[in-house]
Amino acid sequence: MGTLGKRSFDQVEESTIDVYKFSSSEVRRLRKACSRQPLFKSKKMNHNIDINTMKAALKTSPAVVSLVSFSGRVMLSQGSGTIIEALENNNIVMTSLNLIRQPLTDSNARFVKNSLAADLKIVVGSFEENSYIGEIVTYDFHYNILFIKFKSKTRLESAKLSMIDDDHSIKLKPGDPVIVVGRYFDRSFELMAAPGCFRKGRCDSSIYDCKELLLAGCHFTRCGDGAPLVNLSGKVIGLVYYEIGPIIPFLPINIVHKLWDHYKIYKYELRHPSFGFEGCNLYSSSLAKLDKLIRRFPSISDGVLIEKVHTGSCAESAGLCVDDIITSCDDKAVTSFLELWSFMWDKVGDTVKLEVVRVKKRTMESIHMVVGEAIPNDLNKWPRFDYM
Repeated sequence: MGTLGKRSFDQVEESTIDVYKFSSSEVRRLRKACSRQPLFKSKKMNHNIDINTMKAALKTSPAVVSLVSFSGRVMLSQGSGTIIEALENNNIVMTSLNLIRQPLTDSNARFVKNSLAADLKIVVGSFEENSYIGEIVTYDFHYNILFIKFKSKTRLESAKLSMIDDDHSIKLKPGDPVIVVGRYFDRSFELMAAPGCFRKGRCDSSIYDCKELLLAGCHFTRCGDGAPLVNLSGKVIGLVYYEIGPIIPFLPINIVHKLWDHYKIYKYELRHPSFGFEGCNLYSSSLAKLDKLIRRFPSISDGVLIEKVHTGSCAESAGLCVDDIITSCDDKAVTSFLELWSFMWDKVGDTVKLEVVRVKKRTMESIHMVVGEAIPNDLNKWPRFDYM
């Protein structure tokens, strides 16, 4: 992760802000890219979207931007992003780090490198149909996320965020409607929407290391990489990553919010908690396991099911086992994996007390576990998509 200065919110006069003008050669590259990276509505399922989808997309629209990156004179990538903070004319955008990663030269490589392209330039396209130069604020290889700042001629709105599965939000359930909202990167600045639903399940572990990713059934094009995922209220619940199929991964906004708040306070490399286990919300478990649980512990309806314990990890040392269910952390009730992640984020290097239900033994036990931190060699790998 890196930073290009701490003065993210300098107040400026409108007259000092220049709108970016693409050169004639860049315009040609944009036109060529448009033929390869079409609008969301090129997908049949995004034709004739319903009125509720339109309303949600329009609520988010002022905060949705298009993004184009260049390495020298070479166009690197296109994507979308979300303004998560706006103060006067200064705006902070979240998006996918794929926008500026170094292109791979090895045709056999399955995963992208943890390095940035050289001689970078980022162009942000806004709701008010202007383009601006964006600057890197900070980035994180582990969660594949990038924060950009840019100054606009007019005051823009930041998105409304809705945390998933915490005490102050509606719980997200499989089948709930969600929408990917993007902005096209050519000079039309067209708003795009790809409706779908929240899906039960996990990403293919042979492709994605990141266990915090959730799934949605939306079908969009490459220029939506890094776009916001919103609910029908128009509130942002996640950041999406492009997938060639109709099931796409997204990073919950809880994690993005935690990363950004941490950076604003400490201005140094973000922490990456390492639990030593893989888990899921109870609703993601099998019907058979849930049936056994409610027969033996009828009062247990929330928690985190342990699916795998890594050899030599802090979880193994603490005595966690597969099929254990964590119901509390330091005497705070755990209702979801994201809630447990949030508790443990604040406890890296410390010991936490976990209340665990052991269905096979028909017991409830307390165990103590040290929360570890991922080292560089343990950072999440992210897949390459040359066909994006």
